[in-house]
Formats: sequence, C-alpha cells, structure tokens
Amino acid sequence: MKIVAIAKNTYREAVRSKLFLLLTIFSIAFILFSKVVSLLVISSGEKIIVDLGLAIIEIFTILLSILISVNLFYKERDKRTIFNILSKPISREQFILGKFLGLSLTLFVSLVILGVVFSLYALTVTGNLHLYIFPQLLLFFVEGEILVSFSLLFTSVSTPILSSIFSLGIFVVGNFSSNFLLYYEAKVKGVVKLLVNIVYYVLPNFSILNYKNQLVYTKGIALSNFLNATVYGIDYALLILVLSMIAFRNREIL
Repeated sequence: MKIVAIAKNTYREAVRSKLFLLLTIFSIAFILFSKVVSLLVISSGEKIIVDLGLAIIEIFTILLSILISVNLFYKERDKRTIFNILSKPISREQFILGKFLGLSLTLFVSLVILGVVFSLYALTVTGNLHLYIFPQLLLFFVEGEILVSFSLLFTSVSTPILSSIFSLGIFVVGNFSSNFLLYYEAKVKGVVKLLVNIVYYVLPNFSILNYKNQLVYTKGIALSNFLNATVYGIDYALLILVLSMIAFRNREIL
C-alpha cells in the first residue's frame, strides 16, 4: 500500500505539472499540423501523416519520460518532502518503485490519449482508422519505461541537468548502436573492437522497439517481433530500475 500511495501521488503531481501540460499541448498541435506538412510533400499524404504522427508521439515519450522523472524527483528534494516520506517506515527501494510506477502510469495514460487523438484525426483526414499504430504505441511505452529507469538512476547520483543529458545520451546512442556495430566491427580490431561490442550489448538497443518506418508501408508488426521487443524492453527497464534502487539506497541525501 505504501508503494501504491507513492505511485498515486507521483501520478497526480505529474499530470498537474506545467511541463506535462506544455508537452501534451504541443504534441497534439504538431499532430494536427501534420496535415499541412503532407500537402507540401509529393508522396502519399496519408503516409506522411502516419509517419509524422508516430514521430511526434515518440518525441513526446522521450521528453516526458526524461524531463518529468528528473523534475519530480528534484522538486521533492527542493521542497524537502522527500525527507518527510523517508522518515516514515518506507524504504528507499519502495520510494523508487513507487516513483517508477507513478511515472509509468502517467506515460501510459498520455500515450493512450495521444493515440486516440491521432486515430480520430487521421480518420477525419484520410477516412481510415489506423488501429495498427497501437502496437507501436505499446513499444513506445516500453521505450519510455527504459528511459524512466535511467532517469531515476541518474537522478540518484547526479544533478538534474546532467541527469537529463545522460538519459538523452542513452537514447541517442541506443538508437544508433546497431548501425555503429555494423559500421565499425569490420573496420577495427583488438581493444577497440571489444569496446564497440561492449557499447552494443550493454546499452539498450532502441531500434528493436521502433517499427514506425515499417508501419508506414506494411501497416503491421509481426507478432514474434512485437513479443520479443516487449520482453527485451521490460527486462532491460527492470534491470536499470534495480540499479537505481541500489544507487539511491547508498546515497546520502542532503
């Protein structure tokens, strides 16, 4: 029940924050703006709308996962409410888990809202109901779970600005790790090749979770690929969450 209480409080604080409101408004505005962009491109307007819509939702997922996580943690620390919480019979592990669940709920609800808005808008513009995007939205959610875990890990040991930069860096490197490996593995040897492989296998491979370009043309994700990506993402997020619990447990809170 303690964890649930922390999760509920985190969710309420997240959806009431100005940052959350701004991100949501801008995301919806850009989704609606995709029709204007599609008129300026020679290719199929429907494909452009789907491509831009998914890209906007992914950017929203990234920013929400990182910025809200970092902001809420340091907001509690600045207001010193974290001391009141931890002075009660609540372990630091329970605190981090509660925060993670609250942020996860915020992200899930936000993605559902954006998915419904996008589907209704696309139906109005194109006459087609693009329900095939929802598996990708679930993968965006899993992607966000990984970033929330990393954000909690970095906020446990670093400053807000550095935590945001590190988390964003993880996403950028994780998106290009596959291409990085393919390009350099055949060109380098010895220690450098070992480092390249370490980067690839240790950092998250976000390309596994991203089928938005494929969806524009095939309008579907193979079930095996979806399940493999989901299991991979959840396992990775839980691993980083455990590390964040360990880091926060061993940190002195000033």
